[in-house]
Amino acid sequence: MEHKIFSSEKVNTGRQREVDLLKAFSIIMMIVTHVIDETYIGYAVHTPFMVIDDILAQSVGAMSFMICMGIGVIYSRSASWDKYVRRGISLLMTGQLLNVIRYAVPGVIVFIITGEESARDWCMLVFSCDILEFAGLFFICLGLFRYFILKSSHIFIISVIANIIGTLLKLKINTGYYGIDQFIGMFVFTDTESYFPFFHWLIYPAFGMLLGEVLQHVTDKKRFYGYCIIPTLIVWFVYFYIGIFVEQDVLKFYNEWQSMAYVNIADVMFQLVINFSMLCIFYFLSIPIKGKMEKGVGYISKNINRYYCVHSVIIYVTVEIIDLIDRFAVNTWICYVLIAVVTALTMVVVFLYDRYGEPVRKFVSAHRRVCYSLLVIVSVLLCFFASMGEDMYPNLNNDYGN
Repeated sequence: MEHKIFSSEKVNTGRQREVDLLKAFSIIMMIVTHVIDETYIGYAVHTPFMVIDDILAQSVGAMSFMICMGIGVIYSRSASWDKYVRRGISLLMTGQLLNVIRYAVPGVIVFIITGEESARDWCMLVFSCDILEFAGLFFICLGLFRYFILKSSHIFIISVIANIIGTLLKLKINTGYYGIDQFIGMFVFTDTESYFPFFHWLIYPAFGMLLGEVLQHVTDKKRFYGYCIIPTLIVWFVYFYIGIFVEQDVLKFYNEWQSMAYVNIADVMFQLVINFSMLCIFYFLSIPIKGKMEKGVGYISKNINRYYCVHSVIIYVTVEIIDLIDRFAVNTWICYVLIAVVTALTMVVVFLYDRYGEPVRKFVSAHRRVCYSLLVIVSVLLCFFASMGEDMYPNLNNDYGN
């Protein structure tokens, strides 16, 4: 007699190796694509880089990261609503600190050394809406969802509505003041550094939560993923073909600049299928992973936020160095070397911080409010510093290029 694939009880608990492996893959993919994007101006001439940066990484980098985060919420121990809010604030502040270190610090240093006014522009990026800011907003909102005892299905429905609202409002809001538009850009897409607006991206962790609840009831994951992998791969390739080679105005993800930030509901649904397909693939890839290799994958998955922060800082320092030498000197082979170096350095720095960074973590934990307040004050002062520059660059008092 064949066993059922699903159970009415939660039978599949604990760490999920395929989720850990997909998270580890997503951060490696983000490192690779960010190195290509930020250092190699002519990457499109090299087909592997073009495929990675313009096609693959668009679908299975940050989106996989956020879907896995949603799955992790379901599989982690239940927390009170206020703990989710505090977690969200912590992520917001981590993202803010990252922006100061990777944007403002290099900008100030370059301005002091060269006097170049454009360096002030970097300081305005301290309030960019990057993925950690989105994650912070998600956890704050999740706290509110938990407070009102909403189910994962309710949250997913809300996220679909939010995406549609975000799509209708994209680029429709322009106050003429960059600072205000940047704040609004944390929620809906505006003509600022609005990379992961909340309304557009909420659907990814919401889907992860919904998927996590389904996975908890799966009794035979091998059969479950086995049945799903072929249909989802077919959908994936059909979507790729239509999105890249067919002229149409619905699926814009691969043929419209910045569409990853304001991804519309039609593209989102296909992207969710693609990422579920990746989860199916990584389940079967995870089967032979055991022992030290399994621990290594789990370590990367557990420390994914640190990997993201560290690699971002290393990349932007590298960009500043390249700019001082010759940005156009970077070719395909140099880019491969940079990918290897940035990945290796990221691994080393994260390991060292994990091993020796406990005093720093304890200090911040003991003086959390003071640290957060100082960070916000410094960020605002940096924006005023940027606003003292030429009007051709964005600042608190104008819009891009106005």
